[in-house]
Amino acid sequence: MHHKRIFHTIHPFLFAVFPALFLFSNNMGQVPPGDLIIPITLSIFFALCLLAILAFLMKGIQKAELSSSLLILFFFFYGPAYDARAVLGLGPFLLSLPYDSSIVFLIIWSVLAFISIYCVLKYCRSLLTVTRAFNIIAIVLIVMPLANIFRYTITKNMAWWSSANSEDKLSLPINSKADLIRPDIYYIILDSYAGIDVLKEFYDFDNSVFYNFLLEKGFHIIRNSKSNYSWTMLSLASSLNLDYIVPLFDNHYDANSNDTAPLIKMIKNNRTMHILKEFGYKSVAFSAWYAGLDMSTADIYFRPNFFLNEFHFALLNTTPIPVAAKNLASFDIISAAYKGNILYKLNSLGSAIKKGADAPLFVFLYLEAPHPPFVFRPDGKEINLVGWHNDREGNWRIDKGNLTKAEFIHLYTDQLQFINNSLRAVIDRILNESNIKPIILLQSDHGPHSKFFWDRSDALNQREGVAILNALYSPSSDGDYLYGGMTPVNTFRMIFNKYFGGNYRLLADKSYFSTAQYPYKFIEIGH
Repeated sequence: MHHKRIFHTIHPFLFAVFPALFLFSNNMGQVPPGDLIIPITLSIFFALCLLAILAFLMKGIQKAELSSSLLILFFFFYGPAYDARAVLGLGPFLLSLPYDSSIVFLIIWSVLAFISIYCVLKYCRSLLTVTRAFNIIAIVLIVMPLANIFRYTITKNMAWWSSANSEDKLSLPINSKADLIRPDIYYIILDSYAGIDVLKEFYDFDNSVFYNFLLEKGFHIIRNSKSNYSWTMLSLASSLNLDYIVPLFDNHYDANSNDTAPLIKMIKNNRTMHILKEFGYKSVAFSAWYAGLDMSTADIYFRPNFFLNEFHFALLNTTPIPVAAKNLASFDIISAAYKGNILYKLNSLGSAIKKGADAPLFVFLYLEAPHPPFVFRPDGKEINLVGWHNDREGNWRIDKGNLTKAEFIHLYTDQLQFINNSLRAVIDRILNESNIKPIILLQSDHGPHSKFFWDRSDALNQREGVAILNALYSPSSDGDYLYGGMTPVNTFRMIFNKYFGGNYRLLADKSYFSTAQYPYKFIEIGH
Protein backbone atom coordinates (compact mmCIF):
# COMPACT_ATOMS: atom_id res chain seq x y z
CA MET A 1 0.00 0.00 0.00
CA HIS A 2 2.86 2.36 0.78
CA HIS A 3 4.31 2.05 -2.72
CA LYS A 4 0.89 2.57 -4.31
CA ARG A 5 0.39 5.67 -2.16
CA ILE A 6 3.69 7.13 -3.41
CA PHE A 7 2.65 6.41 -7.00
CA HIS A 8 -0.66 8.20 -6.44
CA THR A 9 1.19 11.28 -5.24
CA ILE A 10 3.54 11.78 -8.20
CA HIS A 11 1.29 13.81 -10.53
CA PRO A 12 1.44 17.14 -8.61
CA PHE A 13 5.25 17.05 -8.75
CA LEU A 14 5.38 16.01 -12.40
CA PHE A 15 2.96 18.81 -13.36
CA ALA A 16 5.10 21.24 -11.34
CA VAL A 17 8.40 20.44 -13.11
CA PHE A 18 6.86 20.12 -16.59
CA PRO A 19 6.89 23.88 -17.45
CA ALA A 20 10.62 24.21 -16.72
CA LEU A 21 11.48 21.09 -18.71
CA PHE A 22 9.22 22.11 -21.60
CA LEU A 23 10.69 25.62 -21.80
CA PHE A 24 14.22 24.22 -21.59
CA SER A 25 13.55 21.62 -24.30
CA ASN A 26 12.30 24.35 -26.63
CA ASN A 27 15.44 26.42 -26.04
CA MET A 28 18.04 23.68 -26.29
CA GLY A 29 21.46 25.06 -27.03
CA GLN A 30 20.58 28.52 -25.72
CA VAL A 31 20.17 27.61 -22.05
CA PRO A 32 22.81 25.71 -20.05
CA PRO A 33 21.42 22.68 -18.16
CA GLY A 34 22.51 24.21 -14.85
CA ASP A 35 19.84 26.88 -15.25
CA LEU A 36 17.24 24.16 -14.56
CA ILE A 37 18.39 23.59 -10.98
CA ILE A 38 16.72 26.61 -9.38
CA PRO A 39 13.32 26.39 -11.15
CA ILE A 40 12.96 22.63 -10.70
CA THR A 41 13.92 22.82 -7.03
CA LEU A 42 11.49 25.68 -6.39
CA SER A 43 8.72 23.96 -8.38
CA ILE A 44 9.01 20.76 -6.35
CA PHE A 45 9.10 22.75 -3.12
CA PHE A 46 6.03 24.74 -4.24
CA ALA A 47 4.11 21.53 -5.04
CA LEU A 48 5.10 19.99 -1.70
CA CYS A 49 3.95 23.03 0.30
CA LEU A 50 0.70 23.32 -1.63
CA LEU A 51 -0.02 19.62 -1.16
CA ALA A 52 0.69 19.81 2.59
CA ILE A 53 -1.56 22.86 3.07
CA LEU A 54 -4.46 21.39 1.08
CA ALA A 55 -4.12 17.99 2.82
CA PHE A 56 -4.46 19.78 6.15
CA LEU A 57 -7.45 21.84 5.02
CA MET A 58 -9.29 19.05 3.20
CA LYS A 59 -8.57 16.31 5.75
CA GLY A 60 -7.72 13.91 2.94
CA ILE A 61 -4.67 13.30 0.77
CA GLN A 62 -6.41 12.20 -2.45
CA LYS A 63 -8.57 15.31 -2.74
CA ALA A 64 -5.53 17.41 -1.87
CA GLU A 65 -3.47 15.75 -4.61
CA LEU A 66 -6.07 16.40 -7.31
CA SER A 67 -6.67 19.95 -6.13
CA SER A 68 -2.92 20.60 -6.02
CA SER A 69 -2.43 19.37 -9.56
CA LEU A 70 -5.26 21.51 -10.90
CA LEU A 71 -3.98 24.61 -9.11
CA ILE A 72 -0.45 23.94 -10.37
CA LEU A 73 -1.69 23.60 -13.95
CA PHE A 74 -3.72 26.81 -13.75
CA PHE A 75 -0.80 28.55 -12.04
CA PHE A 76 1.77 27.70 -14.72
CA PHE A 77 -0.59 28.10 -17.67
CA TYR A 78 -1.76 31.60 -16.77
CA GLY A 79 0.89 33.23 -18.98
CA PRO A 80 0.26 31.11 -22.09
CA ALA A 81 -3.51 31.51 -21.64
CA TYR A 82 -3.17 35.29 -21.31
CA ASP A 83 -1.01 35.40 -24.44
CA ALA A 84 -3.75 33.41 -26.23
CA ARG A 85 -6.55 35.70 -25.03
CA ALA A 86 -7.36 36.77 -28.60
CA VAL A 87 -7.78 33.13 -29.67
CA LEU A 88 -9.98 32.56 -26.63
CA GLY A 89 -12.19 35.42 -27.78
CA LEU A 90 -11.37 37.64 -24.79
CA GLY A 91 -9.05 40.13 -26.52
CA PRO A 92 -11.58 42.84 -27.49
CA PHE A 93 -13.44 42.46 -24.20
CA LEU A 94 -10.31 42.92 -22.07
CA LEU A 95 -9.09 45.88 -24.12
CA SER A 96 -12.47 47.60 -23.74
CA LEU A 97 -12.25 47.57 -19.93
CA PRO A 98 -10.89 50.59 -18.02
CA TYR A 99 -8.73 48.25 -15.92
CA ASP A 100 -5.44 46.45 -16.42
CA SER A 101 -6.36 43.52 -18.71
CA SER A 102 -3.80 41.23 -17.04
CA ILE A 103 -5.38 41.54 -13.58
CA VAL A 104 -8.91 41.11 -15.02
CA PHE A 105 -7.79 37.98 -16.81
CA LEU A 106 -6.15 36.74 -13.58
CA ILE A 107 -9.48 37.05 -11.77
CA ILE A 108 -11.29 35.16 -14.55
CA TRP A 109 -8.54 32.50 -14.59
CA SER A 110 -8.72 32.06 -10.81
CA VAL A 111 -12.49 31.58 -10.91
CA LEU A 112 -12.08 28.94 -13.62
CA ALA A 113 -9.48 27.15 -11.49
CA PHE A 114 -11.75 26.88 -8.47
CA ILE A 115 -14.73 25.86 -10.61
CA SER A 116 -12.59 23.06 -12.10
CA ILE A 117 -11.56 21.84 -8.65
CA TYR A 118 -15.16 21.93 -7.43
CA CYS A 119 -16.44 19.97 -10.43
CA VAL A 120 -13.77 17.28 -10.15
CA LEU A 121 -14.30 16.75 -6.44
CA LYS A 122 -18.08 17.04 -6.58
CA TYR A 123 -19.04 15.08 -9.70
CA CYS A 124 -16.29 12.50 -10.26
CA ARG A 125 -17.54 9.19 -8.86
CA SER A 126 -14.11 7.62 -8.49
CA LEU A 127 -11.30 9.87 -7.35
CA LEU A 128 -8.93 6.91 -7.72
CA THR A 129 -9.72 6.71 -11.46
CA VAL A 130 -9.15 10.45 -11.84
CA THR A 131 -5.86 10.13 -9.93
CA ARG A 132 -4.67 7.39 -12.29
CA ALA A 133 -5.67 9.51 -15.30
CA PHE A 134 -3.75 12.48 -13.88
CA ASN A 135 -0.67 10.29 -13.38
CA ILE A 136 -0.81 9.06 -16.99
CA ILE A 137 -1.25 12.61 -18.33
CA ALA A 138 1.59 13.90 -16.15
CA ILE A 139 3.96 11.11 -17.26
CA VAL A 140 3.15 11.74 -20.94
CA LEU A 141 3.77 15.46 -20.50
CA ILE A 142 7.14 14.82 -18.85
CA VAL A 143 8.22 12.26 -21.45
CA MET A 144 7.71 14.72 -24.33
CA PRO A 145 10.33 17.32 -23.29
CA LEU A 146 12.68 14.61 -22.01
CA ALA A 147 12.50 12.87 -25.40
CA ASN A 148 13.20 16.18 -27.12
CA ILE A 149 16.19 16.80 -24.85
CA PHE A 150 17.53 13.28 -25.44
CA ARG A 151 17.09 13.54 -29.22
CA TYR A 152 18.85 16.90 -29.31
CA THR A 153 21.72 15.65 -27.12
CA ILE A 154 22.56 12.68 -29.33
CA THR A 155 22.13 14.46 -32.68
CA LYS A 156 23.65 17.90 -32.12
CA ASN A 157 26.79 18.72 -34.03
CA MET A 158 29.23 20.62 -31.89
CA ALA A 159 31.97 21.01 -34.51
CA TRP A 160 32.06 24.56 -35.85
CA TRP A 161 35.57 25.80 -36.51
CA SER A 162 39.05 24.45 -36.30
CA SER A 163 41.32 25.87 -33.60
CA ALA A 164 44.23 24.99 -35.91
CA ASN A 165 43.04 27.55 -38.47
CA SER A 166 46.04 28.34 -40.67
CA GLU A 167 45.10 32.01 -41.03
CA ASP A 168 45.47 32.58 -37.27
CA LYS A 169 48.88 30.89 -37.20
CA LEU A 170 50.27 32.81 -40.17
CA SER A 171 48.77 36.22 -39.44
CA LEU A 172 50.21 36.88 -35.97
CA PRO A 173 54.02 36.57 -35.72
CA ILE A 174 54.48 35.18 -32.21
CA ASN A 175 58.18 36.11 -32.03
CA SER A 176 57.32 39.84 -32.06
CA LYS A 177 55.10 39.72 -28.96
CA ALA A 178 57.77 41.09 -26.62
CA ASP A 179 58.15 44.29 -28.67
CA LEU A 180 54.45 45.19 -28.63
CA ILE A 181 52.72 47.74 -26.44
CA ARG A 182 49.72 45.82 -25.16
CA PRO A 183 46.89 48.25 -24.41
CA ASP A 184 43.77 47.17 -22.54
CA ILE A 185 40.95 46.46 -25.00
CA TYR A 186 37.34 47.22 -24.14
CA TYR A 187 34.75 45.71 -26.46
CA ILE A 188 31.44 47.33 -25.47
CA ILE A 189 28.38 45.97 -27.27
CA LEU A 190 25.17 48.02 -27.22
CA ASP A 191 22.21 45.87 -28.18
CA SER A 192 20.05 47.42 -30.89
CA TYR A 193 21.75 50.86 -30.84
CA ALA A 194 20.82 52.69 -34.05
CA GLY A 195 23.10 54.68 -36.32
CA ILE A 196 22.77 58.46 -36.21
CA ASP A 197 21.06 58.75 -39.62
CA VAL A 198 18.43 56.13 -38.80
CA LEU A 199 17.71 57.79 -35.47
CA LYS A 200 17.08 61.07 -37.28
CA GLU A 201 15.02 59.59 -40.10
CA PHE A 202 12.92 56.96 -38.33
CA TYR A 203 12.92 58.14 -34.70
CA ASP A 204 13.08 61.92 -35.10
CA PHE A 205 15.96 61.93 -32.60
CA ASP A 206 19.18 63.91 -32.93
CA ASN A 207 22.08 61.96 -31.40
CA SER A 208 24.75 64.48 -32.35
CA VAL A 209 25.36 65.54 -28.73
CA PHE A 210 26.61 62.07 -27.83
CA TYR A 211 28.56 61.76 -31.08
CA ASN A 212 30.27 65.10 -30.34
CA PHE A 213 31.17 63.81 -26.87
CA LEU A 214 32.85 60.78 -28.45
CA LEU A 215 34.73 62.95 -30.93
CA GLU A 216 35.93 65.28 -28.17
CA LYS A 217 37.28 62.28 -26.23
CA GLY A 218 39.29 61.19 -29.25
CA PHE A 219 37.03 58.52 -30.75
CA HIS A 220 36.92 57.86 -34.47
CA ILE A 221 33.34 57.27 -35.59
CA ILE A 222 32.96 55.00 -38.61
CA ARG A 223 30.33 56.63 -40.78
CA ASN A 224 27.66 54.56 -42.54
CA SER A 225 28.64 51.45 -40.61
CA LYS A 226 26.31 48.48 -40.86
CA SER A 227 26.01 45.29 -38.84
CA ASN A 228 26.78 42.04 -40.64
CA TYR A 229 23.64 40.38 -39.27
CA SER A 230 20.29 41.48 -37.85
CA TRP A 231 20.40 39.18 -34.81
CA THR A 232 22.69 39.45 -31.76
CA MET A 233 24.05 35.91 -31.62
CA LEU A 234 24.91 35.86 -35.32
CA SER A 235 26.51 39.28 -35.10
CA LEU A 236 28.71 38.52 -32.06
CA ALA A 237 29.70 35.06 -33.29
CA SER A 238 30.91 36.74 -36.48
CA SER A 239 32.73 39.76 -35.05
CA LEU A 240 34.48 37.84 -32.24
CA ASN A 241 35.67 35.21 -34.71
CA LEU A 242 36.76 37.60 -37.49
CA ASP A 243 34.66 35.96 -40.18
CA TYR A 244 31.20 35.45 -41.58
CA ILE A 245 29.02 32.67 -40.18
CA VAL A 246 29.02 30.29 -43.15
CA PRO A 247 32.85 29.93 -43.34
CA LEU A 248 32.98 29.46 -39.55
CA PHE A 249 30.84 26.34 -39.88
CA ASP A 250 33.37 24.88 -42.31
CA ASN A 251 31.72 21.73 -43.71
CA HIS A 252 28.96 21.63 -41.08
CA TYR A 253 26.84 24.52 -42.36
CA ASP A 254 23.13 23.69 -42.63
CA ALA A 255 20.87 26.47 -43.90
CA ASN A 256 17.75 24.66 -42.69
CA SER A 257 18.94 24.35 -39.09
CA ASN A 258 17.63 26.55 -36.28
CA ASP A 259 20.07 25.19 -33.69
CA THR A 260 21.88 28.08 -31.99
CA ALA A 261 24.24 25.87 -29.94
CA PRO A 262 27.10 26.34 -32.44
CA LEU A 263 26.72 30.13 -32.16
CA ILE A 264 26.95 29.94 -28.37
CA LYS A 265 30.09 27.83 -28.69
CA MET A 266 31.56 30.36 -31.12
CA ILE A 267 30.90 33.21 -28.69
CA LYS A 268 32.14 31.47 -25.54
CA ASN A 269 35.30 30.09 -27.21
CA ASN A 270 35.98 32.84 -29.70
CA ARG A 271 39.12 33.47 -31.75
CA THR A 272 39.66 36.96 -30.39
CA MET A 273 40.05 35.74 -26.82
CA HIS A 274 42.29 32.85 -27.90
CA ILE A 275 44.59 35.14 -29.89
CA LEU A 276 44.84 37.76 -27.16
CA LYS A 277 45.59 35.07 -24.59
CA GLU A 278 48.70 34.23 -26.64
CA PHE A 279 49.77 37.81 -26.06
CA GLY A 280 49.34 37.55 -22.27
CA TYR A 281 45.90 39.11 -22.02
CA LYS A 282 43.35 38.30 -19.34
CA SER A 283 39.73 38.21 -20.48
CA VAL A 284 36.98 39.87 -18.44
CA ALA A 285 33.24 39.35 -18.91
CA PHE A 286 29.99 40.09 -17.10
CA SER A 287 26.78 38.12 -16.57
CA ALA A 288 24.32 38.37 -19.45
CA TRP A 289 20.54 38.37 -19.23
CA TYR A 290 20.49 36.07 -22.26
CA ALA A 291 22.12 32.78 -21.25
CA GLY A 292 23.50 32.18 -24.73
CA LEU A 293 25.59 35.37 -24.49
CA ASP A 294 26.95 34.65 -21.01
CA MET A 295 30.73 34.41 -21.52
CA SER A 296 31.47 32.61 -18.26
CA THR A 297 34.64 31.12 -19.81
CA ALA A 298 36.47 34.44 -19.26
CA ASP A 299 39.47 34.55 -16.89
CA ILE A 300 37.66 37.10 -14.72
CA TYR A 301 33.88 36.79 -14.60
CA PHE A 302 31.55 39.17 -12.78
CA ARG A 303 28.12 37.99 -11.71
CA PRO A 304 25.79 39.20 -8.94
CA ASN A 305 25.55 36.94 -5.89
CA PHE A 306 21.98 36.08 -6.78
CA PHE A 307 21.41 36.21 -10.52
CA LEU A 308 18.45 35.02 -12.56
CA ASN A 309 18.51 35.25 -16.34
CA GLU A 310 16.03 35.44 -19.21
CA PHE A 311 15.19 31.73 -18.99
CA HIS A 312 14.19 31.97 -15.33
CA PHE A 313 11.98 34.96 -15.95
CA ALA A 314 10.45 33.49 -19.09
CA LEU A 315 9.34 30.67 -16.81
CA LEU A 316 8.15 33.16 -14.19
CA ASN A 317 6.07 34.88 -16.87
CA THR A 318 4.03 31.70 -17.33
CA THR A 319 2.71 32.31 -13.81
CA PRO A 320 0.59 35.15 -12.35
CA ILE A 321 3.39 36.15 -9.93
CA PRO A 322 4.63 39.21 -11.92
CA VAL A 323 1.06 40.47 -12.45
CA ALA A 324 0.10 39.96 -8.80
CA ALA A 325 3.27 41.61 -7.51
CA LYS A 326 2.87 44.59 -9.82
CA ASN A 327 -0.81 45.19 -9.06
CA LEU A 328 -0.96 44.22 -5.40
CA ALA A 329 2.48 45.31 -4.17
CA SER A 330 3.42 47.85 -6.87
CA PHE A 331 6.63 45.92 -7.44
CA ASP A 332 7.81 44.75 -10.86
CA ILE A 333 9.97 41.70 -10.12
CA ILE A 334 11.37 41.21 -13.59
CA SER A 335 11.97 44.90 -14.21
CA ALA A 336 13.98 45.18 -11.00
CA ALA A 337 16.12 42.15 -11.90
CA TYR A 338 16.70 43.26 -15.50
CA LYS A 339 17.61 46.80 -14.49
CA GLY A 340 19.74 45.52 -11.64
CA ASN A 341 21.89 43.38 -13.94
CA ILE A 342 22.59 46.28 -16.33
CA LEU A 343 23.45 48.63 -13.46
CA TYR A 344 25.61 45.94 -11.86
CA LYS A 345 27.71 45.68 -15.03
CA LEU A 346 28.08 49.43 -15.36
CA ASN A 347 29.11 49.75 -11.70
CA SER A 348 31.47 46.74 -11.73
CA LEU A 349 33.70 48.02 -14.50
CA GLY A 350 36.04 49.76 -12.03
CA SER A 351 36.59 46.48 -10.18
CA ALA A 352 37.44 44.81 -13.48
CA ILE A 353 40.16 47.36 -14.17
CA LYS A 354 41.75 46.83 -10.74
CA LYS A 355 41.54 43.02 -10.84
CA GLY A 356 43.47 42.85 -14.09
CA ALA A 357 46.25 45.26 -13.10
CA ASP A 358 48.92 42.53 -13.43
CA ALA A 359 48.16 41.85 -17.13
CA PRO A 360 46.61 43.60 -20.12
CA LEU A 361 42.83 43.16 -20.26
CA PHE A 362 40.33 42.22 -22.91
CA VAL A 363 37.04 43.38 -21.41
CA PHE A 364 33.83 42.19 -23.07
CA LEU A 365 30.92 44.29 -21.84
CA TYR A 366 27.56 43.41 -23.37
CA LEU A 367 24.76 45.83 -22.47
CA GLU A 368 21.26 44.59 -23.24
CA ALA A 369 19.96 48.14 -23.82
CA PRO A 370 18.63 50.16 -25.62
CA HIS A 371 17.00 46.95 -26.89
CA PRO A 372 13.63 46.19 -25.23
CA PRO A 373 12.41 45.58 -22.59
CA PHE A 374 12.16 49.27 -21.87
CA VAL A 375 12.99 49.88 -18.21
CA PHE A 376 14.92 53.16 -18.16
CA ARG A 377 13.89 56.75 -18.59
CA PRO A 378 16.69 59.15 -19.63
CA ASP A 379 17.44 59.88 -15.96
CA GLY A 380 17.33 56.18 -15.01
CA LYS A 381 13.99 56.38 -13.22
CA GLU A 382 11.53 53.49 -13.35
CA ILE A 383 9.03 53.07 -16.16
CA ASN A 384 5.60 51.86 -15.14
CA LEU A 385 4.79 49.88 -18.27
CA VAL A 386 2.38 46.94 -18.30
CA GLY A 387 3.90 44.04 -20.19
CA TRP A 388 7.32 45.71 -20.20
CA HIS A 389 9.05 42.34 -19.90
CA ASN A 390 8.35 41.54 -23.53
CA ASP A 391 11.83 41.83 -25.06
CA ARG A 392 10.70 41.45 -28.64
CA GLU A 393 10.85 43.99 -31.45
CA GLY A 394 9.21 44.58 -34.81
CA ASN A 395 5.92 42.86 -35.55
CA TRP A 396 6.38 40.69 -32.43
CA ARG A 397 6.20 43.77 -30.23
CA ILE A 398 4.31 46.48 -32.08
CA ASP A 399 0.75 45.24 -32.42
CA LYS A 400 -2.66 45.64 -30.85
CA GLY A 401 -2.57 45.04 -27.11
CA ASN A 402 1.18 45.61 -26.84
CA LEU A 403 2.88 48.82 -27.97
CA THR A 404 1.99 51.24 -30.71
CA LYS A 405 4.77 52.31 -33.02
CA ALA A 406 4.79 55.78 -31.42
CA GLU A 407 5.12 54.26 -27.94
CA PHE A 408 7.96 52.02 -29.09
CA ILE A 409 9.87 54.98 -30.57
CA HIS A 410 9.36 57.13 -27.47
CA LEU A 411 10.45 54.39 -25.05
CA TYR A 412 13.37 53.37 -27.23
CA THR A 413 14.83 56.89 -27.43
CA ASP A 414 14.33 57.33 -23.67
CA GLN A 415 16.33 54.20 -22.97
CA LEU A 416 18.97 55.19 -25.53
CA GLN A 417 19.48 58.49 -23.72
CA PHE A 418 20.00 56.64 -20.44
CA ILE A 419 22.65 54.47 -22.13
CA ASN A 420 24.32 57.60 -23.54
CA ASN A 421 24.50 59.15 -20.06
CA SER A 422 25.87 55.92 -18.56
CA LEU A 423 28.48 55.53 -21.30
CA ARG A 424 29.85 59.00 -20.65
CA ALA A 425 30.71 57.94 -17.10
CA VAL A 426 32.06 54.55 -18.24
CA ILE A 427 34.32 56.09 -20.88
CA ASP A 428 35.62 58.79 -18.52
CA ARG A 429 36.45 56.15 -15.92
CA ILE A 430 38.30 53.94 -18.40
CA LEU A 431 40.36 56.84 -19.73
CA ASN A 432 41.13 58.22 -16.26
CA GLU A 433 42.24 54.87 -14.82
CA SER A 434 44.30 53.62 -17.78
CA ASN A 435 48.09 53.97 -17.55
CA ILE A 436 48.46 53.21 -21.27
CA LYS A 437 46.00 54.57 -23.79
CA PRO A 438 43.44 51.78 -24.21
CA ILE A 439 41.51 50.54 -27.21
CA ILE A 440 37.79 51.12 -26.73
CA LEU A 441 35.39 49.62 -29.26
CA LEU A 442 31.87 50.99 -28.92
CA GLN A 443 29.68 48.99 -31.24
CA SER A 444 26.08 47.95 -31.86
CA ASP A 445 25.32 44.34 -32.66
CA HIS A 446 22.49 45.48 -34.94
CA GLY A 447 20.00 48.31 -35.27
CA PRO A 448 16.49 48.58 -33.81
CA HIS A 449 13.39 47.09 -35.40
CA SER A 450 10.36 49.34 -35.29
CA LYS A 451 9.51 48.47 -38.93
CA PHE A 452 10.55 44.85 -38.96
CA PHE A 453 8.87 41.54 -39.77
CA TRP A 454 10.78 38.64 -38.25
CA ASP A 455 8.98 35.95 -40.17
CA ARG A 456 9.26 37.48 -43.65
CA SER A 457 12.26 37.44 -45.95
CA ASP A 458 10.92 40.58 -47.68
CA ALA A 459 11.04 42.48 -44.36
CA LEU A 460 10.43 46.19 -44.70
CA ASN A 461 13.05 48.80 -43.85
CA GLN A 462 15.95 46.42 -43.47
CA ARG A 463 18.25 49.44 -43.38
CA GLU A 464 16.87 50.33 -39.95
CA GLY A 465 17.90 46.93 -38.61
CA VAL A 466 21.55 47.08 -39.75
CA ALA A 467 22.59 50.76 -39.41
CA ILE A 468 24.73 50.90 -36.25
CA LEU A 469 26.97 52.96 -34.01
CA ASN A 470 30.60 51.91 -34.58
CA ALA A 471 33.22 54.01 -32.77
CA LEU A 472 36.87 53.36 -31.90
CA TYR A 473 39.27 54.96 -29.41
CA SER A 474 42.86 53.82 -29.81
CA PRO A 475 46.44 54.70 -28.81
CA SER A 476 47.00 56.02 -32.33
CA SER A 477 45.60 59.51 -32.86
CA ASP A 478 45.19 58.96 -36.60
CA GLY A 479 42.32 56.98 -38.00
CA ASP A 480 43.72 56.50 -41.49
CA TYR A 481 43.40 52.73 -41.19
CA LEU A 482 39.63 53.06 -40.71
CA TYR A 483 37.19 53.62 -43.54
CA GLY A 484 33.54 54.53 -44.00
CA GLY A 485 31.13 51.63 -44.16
CA MET A 486 33.42 49.24 -42.24
CA THR A 487 31.44 46.41 -40.62
CA PRO A 488 32.14 44.51 -37.36
CA VAL A 489 33.54 41.44 -39.15
CA ASN A 490 36.65 43.49 -39.92
CA THR A 491 36.98 45.11 -36.47
CA PHE A 492 39.50 42.74 -34.93
CA ARG A 493 41.21 42.06 -38.25
CA MET A 494 41.95 45.78 -38.32
CA ILE A 495 43.00 45.90 -34.65
CA PHE A 496 45.30 42.89 -34.94
CA ASN A 497 46.91 44.28 -38.11
CA LYS A 498 47.45 47.75 -36.63
CA TYR A 499 48.60 46.92 -33.09
CA PHE A 500 49.69 43.27 -33.03
CA GLY A 501 51.70 42.87 -36.22
CA GLY A 502 48.99 40.87 -37.92
CA ASN A 503 48.48 40.39 -41.62
CA TYR A 504 44.78 39.67 -41.93
CA ARG A 505 43.14 40.50 -45.22
CA LEU A 506 40.03 42.64 -44.90
CA LEU A 507 36.78 40.97 -45.94
CA ALA A 508 34.12 42.49 -48.16
CA ASP A 509 31.65 44.39 -45.95
CA LYS A 510 28.23 42.75 -46.27
CA SER A 511 24.99 42.63 -44.28
CA TYR A 512 22.58 39.73 -44.10
CA PHE A 513 18.98 39.23 -43.02
CA SER A 514 17.47 35.94 -41.86
CA THR A 515 14.12 35.03 -40.39
CA ALA A 516 13.56 33.80 -36.84
CA GLN A 517 12.52 30.38 -38.13
CA TYR A 518 15.59 29.94 -40.33
CA PRO A 519 18.43 32.00 -38.82
CA TYR A 520 21.02 30.48 -41.21
CA LYS A 521 19.15 31.16 -44.46
CA PHE A 522 20.94 34.40 -45.21
CA ILE A 523 19.68 37.00 -47.62
CA GLU A 524 22.14 39.75 -48.46
CA ILE A 525 20.89 43.27 -47.84
CA GLY A 526 21.87 45.85 -50.42
CA HIS A 527 23.54 48.95 -49.00
